[in-house]
Amino acid sequence: ARQLLSPQTAQQIAGSYTAVLRTEVADTPGAPAGYGYVTYTVAPRTRSVKYGGLLADGTRMSGSAKVVAGDGEGAALFPLYKGLYARRGEVSGVAVSMPDGGVVFGQGGWMSPGGGTSRQGSRVPFDAALDGEGARYAQPADWGALEGAWLTAGGQPFAALSAAGGKPVAQTAGVAFALTKGSGLFTGRFTDDDNMARAFKGVYMPALLYGAGFYLCPDDGVGTAPCSLPVELE
Repeated sequence: ARQLLSPQTAQQIAGSYTAVLRTEVADTPGAPAGYGYVTYTVAPRTRSVKYGGLLADGTRMSGSAKVVAGDGEGAALFPLYKGLYARRGEVSGVAVSMPDGGVVFGQGGWMSPGGGTSRQGSRVPFDAALDGEGARYAQPADWGALEGAWLTAGGQPFAALSAAGGKPVAQTAGVAFALTKGSGLFTGRFTDDDNMARAFKGVYMPALLYGAGFYLCPDDGVGTAPCSLPVELE
């Protein structure tokens, strides 16, 4: 059994965290290829955590759990589990908060029964491994690190950012971008190579100078195209 979290460690890791989730699906055309994300807040008094986020097919997840001591000195972890898709699927894993403020998400799994639409969900069933990384979230006093940063979709740059005036905005015509400074969550819209408008969502981690998320893809009619592709900010 895991040891209870000491009051000292609980105080040290208190605060908000963000993490990007990577999906590993072998030999499953049509499964999501974008990044999901999770945000959570550790409450030291109750030694508990509340979490929420989006998976890379647009499915929301949220819950709460007790935080227990991790394997390393000053580390703490909590189990994440949520039944999804009318209890026909699930997501699970373990989020570890490290003493240096880093986050490691591992031992994760994501199962979907398929049958989704172009608006949300995978159109094919899959059983995927899930892992990720993140960091404690602290709003920067200066957002200048995003000056000249690039947004990419499926590995291709589509917009540069400006942080003039302390507000990150897209400099490229036809691209919308909005970032919530208090959480690092971002949303936006761009036009793909087929001249179709695509909405994207993700999370930015100032401590890592990196952000990632996903945008949903249209159905190719045979279920072989990924239901989402990655969006990255760096």
